[in-house]
Amino acid sequence: METIIMITDINRDKLRNALYEFTPQDRNILLKDKLITITTSKTNYSVETFKKKIRLFNAMLNKMIFKRRWKRHINRIVFFTFIEKSPTNELLHCHMIIRVPEYLNANEILCSFNAIVIRFKDDYDNYEFEFDCRERWNAIKYSTKQFSTYNDNLVIN
Repeated sequence: METIIMITDINRDKLRNALYEFTPQDRNILLKDKLITITTSKTNYSVETFKKKIRLFNAMLNKMIFKRRWKRHINRIVFFTFIEKSPTNELLHCHMIIRVPEYLNANEILCSFNAIVIRFKDDYDNYEFEFDCRERWNAIKYSTKQFSTYNDNLVIN
């Protein structure tokens, strides 16, 4: 299931506070210091298609880790995806904060995520996506920033 939220300045502050103050539940944690970015290499990429691909990446990652019945797993991986269009060259991209089970190694999950994006590129013989993950102390603030009214898309899947 996908939830889309248009963010206003008031909601942006509430969202940031909620992400900063996230308390681990059901043995899940947020990777608050990892800035995960997926970028498209096409200038005319559809936002709806991009959302579908991100949802597909999420499903592939969960299936890789939890195998069968991953949809019912209480600790499945959740993406908080902030979709943006760069102001200069109009490339669609997203920044993510992800929720992962605390008993799994976060670096292994990120390596698996990168492998999925690479495999996707190889399987479909296209290089439409680039994956990047960096340690960043202000990942939540950076992900929730605002450049323009077209950047205010939060997708949770």
